[in-house]
Amino acid sequence: MTSYSSIAVGTDGTDTAEVAVRRAAGIARDAGAKLTIISAWHGQNRALLDPPTADTSVPVMGQRNAEEYAEAARVIAEEEGATDVETYTVRNPAANALIDAVDEKNIELIVIGSQGVHSLAGRLFGSVAMEVLRHSPVDVMVVNTDAVK
Repeated sequence: MTSYSSIAVGTDGTDTAEVAVRRAAGIARDAGAKLTIISAWHGQNRALLDPPTADTSVPVMGQRNAEEYAEAARVIAEEEGATDVETYTVRNPAANALIDAVDEKNIELIVIGSQGVHSLAGRLFGSVAMEVLRHSPVDVMVVNTDAVK
């Protein structure tokens, strides 16, 4: 079995992200690996498909939210026994943040929840998990989070 020394997990503060954080923390604990918890944020509210004047828009997650979510995930990871835990917040789309961390943080494994993989929006626009799977240069573990929903 492959042993990883550096693992990344993404969080957006949701219950499904917590499942992924717990799984990543367990792997990091068992492997003695460093765990990097990544929370991406974006600072503008813009429409997904409509012109900029439309009322329907993508929810904004600011830097403060990202920092709070990353810190809460750090506590969870430590509860799960991970001992070398780093939090990292970045202004970037979530999939890009995880993929970019491979080089920036020397990540060997990305752990991500399956939220959005089976949804209509995920199929039409692509979920974060699908984007990471398509573009990651390292192993990706997709944690089944269907039971949380």
